[in-house]
Amino acid sequence: DDIIISFIQEENLLKQQKIQNFNQTITDNDEILKVDEKDLDQDFSGPIRFSTECSLICGINIIRGTLSMTHNVMLFDADEYDESYIKIDSKMFSYIDNIHGKWHFNEIRAIFSRRYLLQDKALEIFVSIRSMN
Repeated sequence: DDIIISFIQEENLLKQQKIQNFNQTITDNDEILKVDEKDLDQDFSGPIRFSTECSLICGINIIRGTLSMTHNVMLFDADEYDESYIKIDSKMFSYIDNIHGKWHFNEIRAIFSRRYLLQDKALEIFVSIRSMN
């Protein structure tokens, strides 16, 4: 329950900061918020503190899976045995990101509530840009 409450409080805080974030202009790539490499090297293992079934919406594709949270990461794991996953054209997978995604909480920059099927039941998650260098 504490994680759910803190997640809701964090979402409310992010909504309050939404206007501030969108009014900021970044003129130099070095000013972009970056994640410390030592944070990315941390162990992502640990007990699952919250888990729920959900769907990843990518264009017209809907991929069912599980969204889980540990102490320091959020994970999405697609259900590869689901009928909707099996029906997806194999050529489409190169355009779908994060079928088995893992994001450290330091990488997450914003989470916004979105409407899906005329209901406020979707989340849009923005993460920081990671360079491959």
